[in-house]
Amino acid sequence: FHREELVRLEKAEVEDALLRPLAGAYKWHSDAIAAVWKWTAGHPLFVASIAAAVHNRRSSDNRGSVSAAEVEGSVDSALRVADTWEDAWLQLSRVQQLLLRALGAFSVPATIQQIVALVREWGGPYESLDFLSATQGIVEDGAIADGPDGLSWQVPIIGRWIGRIDPAEILSETDDRQLTLTEAGRLAERGRRVHAGGPPAVAAAGLPAG
Repeated sequence: FHREELVRLEKAEVEDALLRPLAGAYKWHSDAIAAVWKWTAGHPLFVASIAAAVHNRRSSDNRGSVSAAEVEGSVDSALRVADTWEDAWLQLSRVQQLLLRALGAFSVPATIQQIVALVREWGGPYESLDFLSATQGIVEDGAIADGPDGLSWQVPIIGRWIGRIDPAEILSETDDRQLTLTEAGRLAERGRRVHAGGPPAVAAAGLPAG
């Protein structure tokens, strides 16, 4: 998700990245290459992790072309190979993590309202404005797309990776990286009441009324 990550590969570059290291040992069927593109959208880390997973699952004497079925069967193994992706995940705020985890629960584009509803089912105290502010950077970095029907994955394998995470773990972690708009608004309102004086300030400060 961070901007210093490697530049995405074009479709032709994905094919080259899959074939070049093999030096002709075996080939990739065009449908298999298309499947890699479908899952990775040219993200170099995941192109490499799928290639490694496919290779590791093959017997040493298998010289046949890699099939699309082999790619599909190797995705979960590829996620284990790509565990360094966790470093990028840990750089996100809790709101961003919840946004992506909720999006991972949908097989079709999801609206912010749908994401808010799901996160609230998990016990998250967030509102639409929180997720709207968290969306921009992730969209700019190409992890997800914001289309007319809602948010969707640009790189579906990232959604598969995030879908394995328990939402309760995200909600239980302390997050000092980002004050959400909702939380900021509550603090601002509390500050206004305290400085205004009178009964509202007493209530906002949590003190017993005299």
